[in-house]
Amino acid sequence: MLSMHNEVAFSDFDDAAKMIDDLMTPSSVGQVTNQTSDIEQVSEQDIDAILARRDKIVFYILSDAQLRRSENRANLAMKLNVSIAVLMKDLKALTHPDVWRGHKNRLKEQLIFSQRQAELLLENRKNEVTGLVLKFKPFTAHSIIDLTERFRCTPSAILQDINQLKCPKYWYTHHIAGNHSVVKKASAALKFARIHLTY
Repeated sequence: MLSMHNEVAFSDFDDAAKMIDDLMTPSSVGQVTNQTSDIEQVSEQDIDAILARRDKIVFYILSDAQLRRSENRANLAMKLNVSIAVLMKDLKALTHPDVWRGHKNRLKEQLIFSQRQAELLLENRKNEVTGLVLKFKPFTAHSIIDLTERFRCTPSAILQDINQLKCPKYWYTHHIAGNHSVVKKASAALKFARIHLTY
């Protein structure tokens, strides 16, 4: 999935369009006459591929890919597995305000979806690790690898989750402070001690 830099190099369409126009040669300018003419004759699958590719190009522009440099354009074309001519055609299509805006909106939706997915994975991972720790289940190489594959994380992230449960302040806030019963507080304290002995 795509990730966005904190600093955005081209904040509006005019800046990006000017940069793209600077790259255009007289021959490439005439290749696209309107915002859909270059893709309306291809299959739906090809259209999806073209739209996805142009999403990536917009992302690279917003990430300040320095496409004025020919070597950067060549590298981007290689990453996208297309020719320079196809890349220039895509860039020209992106000079249309509606096309540019549409791809920025698509990117925004992708980034929001990616962020939500990452947050959901993080929440589920922490719940899973907490459940295993509270049951005093052993963490083996196999179980850690399984967790990393399921939650798309590193083994160190699993270790951090375990260590968080061993933190006195975290444990008090989440497992002791809310209990008004002395028995429950004592039970939580004993469980905390056992976690330290186990892990």
